Amino acid sequence: MERLVITPSLVHLAPRASRQFKIEIARRPVTSVSWSVNDVAGGNAEFGRITSAGVYTAPSNAPTPHEIHIHAIVKQPHKIHAWATVLMSQGAPTYRLVSKWGEKGTGPGKFVDPHSLCFDREGNLIITDAIGGDVYRYTKEGKYLGEIGSGPGSASGQFKGPRDVKVDAAWNIFVSDGDNQRIQVFSPSGKFLRAFGRKGAAPGEMLRVHAIWFTPSNRLYAADVDNSRIMVFSDLGKYLFAWGKAGTGPGEFHAPHGLAAMPTAISSSRTTGVLPEIYRRWEVSVRIRRARSERLHSRPQV
Repeated sequence: MERLVITPSLVHLAPRASRQFKIEIARRPVTSVSWSVNDVAGGNAEFGRITSAGVYTAPSNAPTPHEIHIHAIVKQPHKIHAWATVLMSQGAPTYRLVSKWGEKGTGPGKFVDPHSLCFDREGNLIITDAIGGDVYRYTKEGKYLGEIGSGPGSASGQFKGPRDVKVDAAWNIFVSDGDNQRIQVFSPSGKFLRAFGRKGAAPGEMLRVHAIWFTPSNRLYAADVDNSRIMVFSDLGKYLFAWGKAGTGPGEFHAPHGLAAMPTAISSSRTTGVLPEIYRRWEVSVRIRRARSERLHSRPQV
């Protein structure tokens, strides 16, 4: 499936300011696009309006919250979605670069495709390099401390496309080893402990686990991009349950890439950016960012 690209994907606009949004597939411009603003076709006075040509004009007053979502749908050769975000402000926020390090390549201080990071129990950074097949550890100041595991490969402790890294309640290090169809576990010091998962579509099997996230009860949620589902494991790797399948309907996914677990209830509305339902009885709510759509899905603890 060709990927739909919207530009710009994020823009800061002052009240009544305008911006052109463009759609491309495989770097080719697309002109037959259906546009909406916060799920209102063509937009409205509250959230701003967008023309059939993709020219968006912000409202006279910034809504609350100040985040507005531009939604594009291309129906041919099949329905594909893309989203952009407008942040209403009197000007772009001012950011100050504090520090940076790294250069392109492999080895200490170098990256090919830095993909994810987390903090270990000492406050150091653990960074996955998806294309390089490495997992590095650095101080927050950028001093290289060493590797987790032993670099690219398929043996225990080696990686092929490591996408995400998280720590559990005991500070053990979990790496989603995407192209090896497994999740690997290391001690806080970096010693290989175990791995779980294998290639397939049966319960507990994986095709390409991308994002992982721990709940407060130390359950591990894992987004499997190519199986289009969310799987749940114990911290020891025991498969518990899963949900989701390929599709665009409620509870369905197309290439789920990211997730986050929150111990509090979530409320929202489709037209204001907050869902109309309040999930008060869920212990965990999981936010899934998908390639073709972005929704909030929840699953109760069992």
